[in-house]
Amino acid sequence: GFIKAAERKGKGYKRIVSIILNPEESRIHGIKIVSTPARRIYKGYKDLHSVRQGFGVSIVSTSRGVMTGEEARRAKVGGQILFEVW
Repeated sequence: GFIKAAERKGKGYKRIVSIILNPEESRIHGIKIVSTPARRIYKGYKDLHSVRQGFGVSIVSTSRGVMTGEEARRAKVGGQILFEVW
């Protein structure tokens, strides 16, 4: 519900993702990038914990696609933690 639209721009290694936030849900106070190209963080589904005591969302790249931490726990799949939004 945070994102209204997303678009890929650029070519090759200069590719970026442009994100337009949803104005109704624009109560984003912070974003923390967890995994970087130099340091990737992987967690199993048992180790995926809530963000900011349940007030945030973690985004996880799994073998079944990109999903939230809560969805990954329910599907019992782990993966690379991309970032956290609160």
